[in-house]
Amino acid sequence: MANKEGRPLKYESVDDMQKAIDSYFENDAFIDMGDTKMYAPTMSGLAYSLGICRKTLINYKNKDEFLHAIKDARNKIGVALEQRLYGNNVTGIIFNLKNNFDWRDKQEIETKDTTKEHSDDDLNHRIQELINKK
Repeated sequence: MANKEGRPLKYESVDDMQKAIDSYFENDAFIDMGDTKMYAPTMSGLAYSLGICRKTLINYKNKDEFLHAIKDARNKIGVALEQRLYGNNVTGIIFNLKNNFDWRDKQEIETKDTTKEHSDDDLNHRIQELINKK
């Protein structure tokens, strides 16, 4: 299968790509932290593991047969990243609530209108007073 630019796709079948995606999540989506390894999948890491650039990976979702595999991989990465938001700092939780659950910072300000209504005659009189002060 070739794409519109004429360059052949790296993955001819969804099954081949899915095997490579599964391998990434099982083996390569980890960061060496010295004594331990942390699960930290990323889109760039997945693309690198698949032997393609990140933009090509994203473009695969435009091909109907690959859409589900790419969406599933993106969701899996999103879950892992979202879980990392929950640490000792609530900033990540707030970010998640605002971006995924439509929470908003709301500030209520109560104001009182202290102006009183004036007639045209009152305003004209006041304007004349100010002009005469000059």
